[in-house]
Amino acid sequence: MSSCDLNRLFGTLASVLPTTEEIEEPYRLDRWNTPAAPLEMSSDQLVVRKSFIQRLPGCRGDYVDVIAPYHVFRQLGLLCFSVILHEQRERLVLHLANPNSVVKDLALRCTYLGPGAAGLHFTPDSFSYLPQEAEASLQTEGEGFAAPLLRLTNLIDCQEDENDWRNRDTLSIEGGRSAIAEIAEFLLNVGRTSDKVAHYIIPANSTFFATEASLWTPEQWEDLRKRLTEP
Repeated sequence: MSSCDLNRLFGTLASVLPTTEEIEEPYRLDRWNTPAAPLEMSSDQLVVRKSFIQRLPGCRGDYVDVIAPYHVFRQLGLLCFSVILHEQRERLVLHLANPNSVVKDLALRCTYLGPGAAGLHFTPDSFSYLPQEAEASLQTEGEGFAAPLLRLTNLIDCQEDENDWRNRDTLSIEGGRSAIAEIAEFLLNVGRTSDKVAHYIIPANSTFFATEASLWTPEQWEDLRKRLTEP
């Protein structure tokens, strides 16, 4: 029997979100119909594995595979929207209880950065969601801190040196409102149960040579493993 706080909090809302592009008007997500999430949650429905990716000669980056059913990606998207709508300024931690997950925690933080140090700060009261076919890779016009930032770290958020890589067991996702909203919408669209793309990618933030993530369903992941092991 599974144990998933994501499903407990967002399962009902995820099940009524539209999945077809042929709707009369966008679905409104606001702070009244989107539950507020606690600072700590747990789920056994996600498996996250880590490895390296070679970007340039002599330049290596972190790479993670996130494996979950489509409906869990949709619930993760709602979690991201919840953080923005309910002004969750502290870091939220989702403990990954599946024993097959090498990465043990997912940390989410919205930095609430405005357009500048003296910029106008505001809190959106709603988002209009219009289902679309997800691109194979998340597209963003933001750069630096204005773009989503994924990092492989640990819960104390300390990366001492190269030798501590094996102890990095936390996938950190952070960014301003727009960056987190971009990830949220991408995850909602990935969760539409479309098999048109073998897997989806959240690319590394190029400014920081940060972590890149691939999103797979369990079926897609097993199919990949079989193809890699075939003689």
